[in-house]
Amino acid sequence: MAIMTRLEIKRLLQQKLIYFLLGLFIFAVIAYSGLLTSAALRELVDADDRILGGHYFPEFMLRFYSTNIGALFMAMITALFICEDRQAGLLIQPLLHGRTKKEVLTAKINMLCLFSLVMVIIIGLIVYTTSYFRWGDQIFSAPIFSQTLIKYALVAFSFIPLELFLILLAVFARHTVIVLGETFLLLMFFVFLNHSFPKAACFFPLYYPYEWIIQQEFQALTWAEIYPGLLIFLIYSLLIYFSIIHCSNKINFDR
Repeated sequence: MAIMTRLEIKRLLQQKLIYFLLGLFIFAVIAYSGLLTSAALRELVDADDRILGGHYFPEFMLRFYSTNIGALFMAMITALFICEDRQAGLLIQPLLHGRTKKEVLTAKINMLCLFSLVMVIIIGLIVYTTSYFRWGDQIFSAPIFSQTLIKYALVAFSFIPLELFLILLAVFARHTVIVLGETFLLLMFFVFLNHSFPKAACFFPLYYPYEWIIQQEFQALTWAEIYPGLLIFLIYSLLIYFSIIHCSNKINFDR
């Protein structure tokens, strides 16, 4: 791993915001699992423990991170390491020490894409640990356990093109609020597109997590349902990555 990527990862691990947001997610998982297992509180969420609890709970909780929450969280972290670094003068510092813009952007891309994958793994560990203490060994029952792990893996892959797109937004944006606003508008646009023109929506990466996690919740996925999404992820990832690298010399690293 390149030294600049290692330095970016070290900076990432020092960000208190990440641990704060993970703490909020842990609280949400514990609270929701408590609502499902408490007869007195279950009516508040209008849910049945037999439907959403036990081995179904990890997949049910995946929907919260795989849609808007995960995208906005990654937009915040991306803006923090690009927009805020630019404002603080940290983006241009490596250039003063002989590094190129391409090297700086590559380190950012490596770190942020790796982080987007690791975050899904961490979310899975949090949910399964909580589920185990609530429902015991039944969360590992087949075939639900294996199909849920497949969906976690697919969601992790879906964050790669999304993260690259967020990086593309951030390198041309001046402020964090602009990146967050554009991400929110993107999510709203996709909701409109998915409801109004579903056949067109399938050509966008955001379509597949929604299809796999929301539309086919608690259902096993076939390879015919999986591979179009993986192909779209690959195409978008390559196109956006090479767009960023190709435009690297045109990107303004100054405040």
